[in-house]
Formats: sequence, structure tokens, C-alpha cells
Amino acid sequence: KKFLFMPELLADCLYEIFKYLRNDDKDDRKSLNNCIFVSRLWCKNAIPLFWACPWNDGGNFVYKPTIIKTILSCLSFDSRQNLLSNDIATSYLTSHRLPLFNYITTILEHELYNLYMSKASSISRLLDLPDFPIMYMPGARLCLSHLSDLDCSTEDSPRYFFCLAEFCRKIQRLRVYPCEEDNQGLATLINLQHRLIHLDLGTDNSEMVEKLIHIGEALTTQAHSLSFIKVYNNLFFSTEHLSSFIFLKVLKIYVTSEIPRKFWLCNMVLPNLEVLDVFRDEFTPFRFYKCLIDHSSSKFKRIYWNRLLATPPDNKEFQDFIRIISRSFNSLNFVTIWYSDDFIDDFIQLLSICKNLIGIKICAKDLNDENIMINAENILKIIIDKAPKNFSILNFDDDNVLKCFRIADFLDLEDKEFISVIDF
Repeated sequence: KKFLFMPELLADCLYEIFKYLRNDDKDDRKSLNNCIFVSRLWCKNAIPLFWACPWNDGGNFVYKPTIIKTILSCLSFDSRQNLLSNDIATSYLTSHRLPLFNYITTILEHELYNLYMSKASSISRLLDLPDFPIMYMPGARLCLSHLSDLDCSTEDSPRYFFCLAEFCRKIQRLRVYPCEEDNQGLATLINLQHRLIHLDLGTDNSEMVEKLIHIGEALTTQAHSLSFIKVYNNLFFSTEHLSSFIFLKVLKIYVTSEIPRKFWLCNMVLPNLEVLDVFRDEFTPFRFYKCLIDHSSSKFKRIYWNRLLATPPDNKEFQDFIRIISRSFNSLNFVTIWYSDDFIDDFIQLLSICKNLIGIKICAKDLNDENIMINAENILKIIIDKAPKNFSILNFDDDNVLKCFRIADFLDLEDKEFISVIDF
């Protein structure tokens, strides 16, 4: 037996359909009432239309005890007890049940937003979009036209974003969390901004989510101004889109799934990139990132890795990496490097060239590599002897390294301030 499933309609589509049923000319209350029992999403979009005019039934005023019960159920315990002690509405209060929705919280939230929109001359930051369209409130257009910082979600209705796009053109920082599906309304809002600078996309879903085609294309229209991008758990847009952000200065990556078409990293040129933080990427070979660094800026300030790579650099790749980052000798403050057979010579070269270096993270190529532990004491002596005077941070990827020597033995070797050995 085959079953046919109707695809789920978007919330804004449902609302428009229900609003048509609630129209004064139609007022098909019976059909609208049936919609409440289809699903929670349908119920959530139909209920506000009932409460817009709860006493109206086909143009006539009708006394409805069920509505009174719902209103009384929203009262506090003390208020209900006060009514009962005065023998008021006892038949309703004795059969008290909690309402399906938290009406009081919604009303309070609505009134608070209404207060801000009507009294505040401008709002620069909006931490979250509420479930109701604040853009229709009195004074909202003027107030939100100064919005520069927005936290939202791709689960928010595209209709809200379309409305915001009509008068919000000054957003500079955008954080989208969770970001799990394409949203044409959000894409339109991004497309119409004058100067988007900071972008933060994230999700708790560790599996690969669909590529955000519309949002990705909209972001390319902001390539002239985007200088900061952070992605958490997924890349979200294609590497082709990423390559268009030529004014990007900070790129922070935390991915738990493989980046599609990652070979684009080899040919990508980001000439203004200053900070590359790879907090997690266990799928992309080191050589891909090495090519990105090689083709990009010579003004790197920080290059950081937090987790083991899919394929750590071999000796030659590490020597190439030292050569590449040496071009940033005037600006480089912090870098992650990997222990290799020729590590000591390359390490001394790095410390000698990069005079503004203040910190280094040293990683083992694999968890069973004991050479880094054996040579940890020698590494520390080299830092004391060769490191720039402002050098202050040494980070070993393995906590066990810190157990192989006594830091206190080195405290009096130099007059300069001693380094702090930390683990990020």
C-alpha cells in the first residue's frame, strides 16, 4: 500500500492561507479551527488569528466560555485564589487547566518590543528575532533602520527577512545560528546591505548540511567589505564563494565533516588575510592549507591549528611552510608548527627571522611520537637563547610534554621575563 505525503509548507505560507480564511468576507472559522489540529506548526500559525478578535463569529459578538477559561488560566496562583475567595468565576477556576501556549510570556514580549519600537530612536543590535513580526509595530521602520548587529536563524520566516530588507541596510555584523537551510529572505537581506563586515555561521548539526546556494551568492555581493568569517561545524557555502572574499582579514574554521571541492583551497588567493584559525578539520590535507597561505597575504599575524590534520606535513612540506611564513616576518605574532626530524634547525631559523613572534604552538605529527617529549628540554633552551624579547607563549599539543622536565630549572637562565607554557 502506497502512502502519499504532503510536503510541509513554510510558516509564512501557512500564515497567509490562514489569514485568507479569517478574512471578514470569508470568515471560514470552521476550516480555520480544523487547521489547529493538523500539527503544532499549523496550530502555532492559526492561533494568533483567533486571538486577533476572539469574540467575533461571522461578524457577530458571541459569548464564549472557553475563551474566558483560557484567559483565567493565565492568571497567577494568587490572583486565582483571590477570585475564588470572593466567589467569582468559581465554575471556570475549579476546572483549571494550563493553556497549550504561554500566552502571558508572548504578550509581555510583544509589549516590550512595542515599547522599544515606539520610544527608542534607534536599535543597533538585535539578539534574536521574535516569533511575531516586529517590523509592523509603530516606529519600527525608523528604529530598525539603524540596525548594525543582528543575530538570527535560517529557521526564521523568510517573510520577516524580506520585511527587514525594506529598511535595514546598515547591518555590519551578522550571526546566523543555527544555520542549516537556505533562506531566500535572509539572502535578500544580505544582498541589500551597504557594508557587511563580520559573518558568523554555525550549527549544532555535525553532519554535512545542504549548501546555502542563495545565501552564498548573496554573500559574494558583500565581498568588497567582508573582513571576518567564522564557520562552526560546516563550511555552509562553496569554496568558490569563499575565494571571492578578497578583502577577508580573519578566517576561522571549525568543521566536523569533509569540505566539498576542497581542492579549491589550493588555488584560492586571499591577499589581505591576516589570521587563519583552523580549530578543527580532520579531513583536509595540510598541503591544501599550505597552498592557501602561500598564495595569500605576506602580512599574516596568526596561523593556528587546534586539532590533528588528516595528513600532517612531512619534512619537506614543513620546510616549505617555514619558508612561506617567513615572508610575514614583520607581522607574524603566533604560529602553529609540527615536530619533524629536522625540527631544531627549522625552529631556530623561524625564531631568527620572525622578530615580532610572541607565541608558538608545537604539535606532534601523531599521538605516539615521543621525539617531541625527548627534545622538549632542548626546545625550551633554544627559545630562551634565540626567541625575540617579546616572546611569551609556548604551547605543546600534548599535556605529557610538560611532565618531562621541570620548568623551574630554567627560570634563572636569563634576566628577561620567562615564557608561560600553556595549553590552548
